[in-house]
Amino acid sequence: MMKQLRLFLIILSLGCMTASLQAQTVVTISFHTAADQTLTVSESGKLYFSDQYLYVNEGSGIPYSFLLSAISKITFADGTGVEDIVTDQVHIYPNPAHDYIRICNLQETSSIYSLYSYDGRLLQSGTCQNDESISLSRYAKGLYLLKVDGLTFKISKL
Repeated sequence: MMKQLRLFLIILSLGCMTASLQAQTVVTISFHTAADQTLTVSESGKLYFSDQYLYVNEGSGIPYSFLLSAISKITFADGTGVEDIVTDQVHIYPNPAHDYIRICNLQETSSIYSLYSYDGRLLQSGTCQNDESISLSRYAKGLYLLKVDGLTFKISKL
């Protein structure tokens, strides 16, 4: 039950990822049956959740659908996040980061954000003004999920 709760938290933190992914991302989905499926999501593809399913559109054609209760883990192979994140709504930099990140909301003056560990634990959340720094100094090196105004991004702390 705890494993399912942890997976649910990860999925919840990724749940609003509807923006196109940067460049190309290799996603491996591991199932409770010990089987894995690896997909390559292009820049025009996306991951999204609806009802009880994870949908993976590699960028062309019909998306793959996976029942959430069958998934034990989702892994992103290119997970270092070595580029700043720039979408038509938000700019997050520097990425990778050392002590802080900055969120520049291109649509509004402030943003609502939540920072999650990669295992789905909420580490901090709040509202920040446009181009305001968010401290990462108390966290260990590694990968984190940053949700900004409903969009979820991978960031890396060095």
